Amino acid sequence: MLYPTNILPEDYFLEDSHLKASGTLKIIGQVLEEFGYPKLPKPLYGYHDVAGDLRKMLGGDCLEKKQYLKSLDGLPQNRVQHFSTASGLEGNTGHLYFFFNPYALYNVRLVLFGDSFFQRRFDIFKRVFSEVVYFRNPYILDDVVKVLEPDIVLTGNAERYLWHVPDCDNAKPWFMNYISNRYDSKKIPESDIKALTALFSGKSSREYRNMFGKKLTDLPRDIEKLSMLSENDIKTNADISFIKGMADYYEKEHPGVAYYLMSLVKGLDSYKSVG
Repeated sequence: MLYPTNILPEDYFLEDSHLKASGTLKIIGQVLEEFGYPKLPKPLYGYHDVAGDLRKMLGGDCLEKKQYLKSLDGLPQNRVQHFSTASGLEGNTGHLYFFFNPYALYNVRLVLFGDSFFQRRFDIFKRVFSEVVYFRNPYILDDVVKVLEPDIVLTGNAERYLWHVPDCDNAKPWFMNYISNRYDSKKIPESDIKALTALFSGKSSREYRNMFGKKLTDLPRDIEKLSMLSENDIKTNADISFIKGMADYYEKEHPGVAYYLMSLVKGLDSYKSVG
């Protein structure tokens, strides 16, 4: 069990109760350090004017400069697949989101249980972790964790919600969110249903391997380490697919790196076995 210890008042928005991007990166950094992962690259932030959450609740319309993450130094921008049950479920209780990004910094499955404090920071989680599965729920669902076999689990609840957190021993089962007149499965795209079916079929299932498993690799993500790869580092079809994707991404900005990466996988399309 790990509790964040380095969050300061300045890590929150002044007229809001949500964390800034820098505050979320602090939490992620502490988690990564605990599990022995390398430190995060240097973040590059941007700012835009938005009405704060608490300010809107009080009926005001003043704008606050909101910090967001533009990029992590040396890493490609997102090309993330996004799947959700949100379109078929009224309200937000029970929502499920799944983000898949084979180009994320770490080939790690992260499962989140919590409220909008996590939901507002999807933009960061999906850049750092290859798989992010989020449940709008106030506590950890043990059975779901057993099925999904995550590498890391985070749970969080905003202080303003703590007065009515249900007892996990007495709360209604999670699946009851989808057995009510609030839920209409016809509104969920077929592609989302297919992806979520693969996710919950398990990492070793044919459905998951065919849809996601062949795209995941442990090769480095940052441009400096990519430039030092050799043919000996390429061992799976996922490695080949990943290198091609990185070459495509860097083609305009770093054509020399892109050419080098493509030269590594030239002629390797068919004989590498998937590990």
